[in-house]
This record gives sequence, structure tokens and C-alpha cells, in this order.
Amino acid sequence: MALQYLNLEHTEDHQYHRGRKALTSTRCCYNDRLKIHVCVCSEMEGDLRAKDQQLLKTQGSLTEAQEDLARDEVIFAGKVKELQELREANEQLQVSCASHQAQLGQKVVKQSVLKMPHTSVKDIVI
Repeated sequence: MALQYLNLEHTEDHQYHRGRKALTSTRCCYNDRLKIHVCVCSEMEGDLRAKDQQLLKTQGSLTEAQEDLARDEVIFAGKVKELQELREANEQLQVSCASHQAQLGQKVVKQSVLKMPHTSVKDIVI
């Protein structure tokens, strides 16, 4: 009976130490995993901060580009209006020029006819 008690005690003691060793091993494994996760989280936080800074910079560039575009659109609208006004003025000048050319042509014809011998002003029909 003493042997059985010793064996039982030895078995329980061995299981205790084995369990403690397994628990310690499990704790080390969990600690290692936890350290890895903490390290990964730290890296991800750093990446997130870098992305936030990049996003702010990009948003600033976008705002600046939008302001430039708005200014350019105002300038472009002014140039389109100016071009339209110049086209209209050009059309008016072409009509006026054609009218003056016609009047000049009539004067030249009248003067040529008047310089002809035996022609009177009454004979000129234009």
C-alpha cells in the first residue's frame, strides 16, 4: 500500500509538473503571439499615420487644383466672350468694307465714264 501511495503521489506530482510545464509552455506561446500582435499593431499604426499624412497632402493638392481650375474657368469664359465680340466686330467690318468697296467702285466707274469723250452725266447708269 505504501508503494501504491508513493506511486500515486509520484504520478500526481509528475502530472502536476507536466501540467505546469505545459502551462508555462502555453503561456510562453501566448506571450510570443501577443508580442507579435503588438508589433504588428504598432507597424499598422505607423502605416496609418503615414497614410493619414499622405491623405492630407493629397487633399491639399486637390483643393489647390480645384481653385486653379475655377480661376482658369473664369479666364476661359472671359476669353470666349472676347472672341465672340471680336467675331461680331469682324463681321460688321467686313460688311462695312464691302459697302465701301461698292461705293468706291461706283465712284471709279462714274469718273471713268466722265473722262470718256462724248459722254454726259445723264448717260451714266449704275
